[in-house]
Amino acid sequence: MGGIEKFNMKIGVIGGGVMGTNHARILNDMGLLGCIVEPDSGSFDRLSQRFNNVPILRSVDDDTDSCAYVVATPSSTHFSIAEKLILQKKHLLIEKPVCTNTSDAIRLKNIIENNIVSVGLIERFNPILQYTKSWVLKNKVNVINTYRLSPQPSRIQDVGVIMDLGIHDIDAQIYLSGGNVKSVYASSIAPNKGNPEHYGKIIMNFDNGVVGTAEVSWMHSYKVRKIDLVSSSMCASADYLNQTFCEQNSESSGEYLNGFQLQVSSKKSEVNLARLEPLRLELESFVECIRGNKRPMVTIDDGIESLRVVEAALLSIETKSEIKL
Repeated sequence: MGGIEKFNMKIGVIGGGVMGTNHARILNDMGLLGCIVEPDSGSFDRLSQRFNNVPILRSVDDDTDSCAYVVATPSSTHFSIAEKLILQKKHLLIEKPVCTNTSDAIRLKNIIENNIVSVGLIERFNPILQYTKSWVLKNKVNVINTYRLSPQPSRIQDVGVIMDLGIHDIDAQIYLSGGNVKSVYASSIAPNKGNPEHYGKIIMNFDNGVVGTAEVSWMHSYKVRKIDLVSSSMCASADYLNQTFCEQNSESSGEYLNGFQLQVSSKKSEVNLARLEPLRLELESFVECIRGNKRPMVTIDDGIESLRVVEAALLSIETKSEIKL
């Protein structure tokens, strides 16, 4: 069970879609799944057959056993569900985005007392991102480029690709850079006027001098999840899907040609990491935080900060201008 011992705790999952089902699968394996709340009758039978050992409920009001919940419903419903449960002193793991606007997210933050409230920015638990962070701490990085490309998921209907996918890479870049975003410029492509964007390109300037770009897409037929890092003397690349990290270090000859320094050699090394499921690591961490009353790895403040940058990117697209933060 990944180091988490069973103890007297039940965690409910609100939402029986793709992410909710995955949360329920892992919590059930851990012996901690209390219930699944899913009002949609079309999903009710499917969930009842797969999770026949736990109650499948129409409303969270019908649950009397869970001390904590995973909120894995459409993004537009997060605020109303989370507000109610926080006021009931429940611990929460809220799938990203924490809310669809920072005003609501700040309202949630202001009513938290002794609750553990974490946000599902899952890449923080990805071993490749943790390895990349350790590399960044040893090397001064000037540029971070991220790529998150995939076909459009049918399950996402209430937000665009920047809110759905881009928020992961915005959070990852804030985490890796160790700085705060001071300005944002973004552009996008939408399939039809008035519809959410399906492609986005975001440029972020950090207060410590790092420049970040994030490319996100629902328009590709294949998946890419990648980070490129550039410093003055080396570059590196991290691949989420393959769990590989590649570093290339160039040595200078000390000679220049047309103003460019000549390179005489290049050293390349690659690391392959063990494949661990980030969602399981995220849930194990959430349980440990509840059990030990610990600060979550991803706090509501982290969720608010990444959401603030998403809002700036969307405003930049609307106004066709750089947005200062």
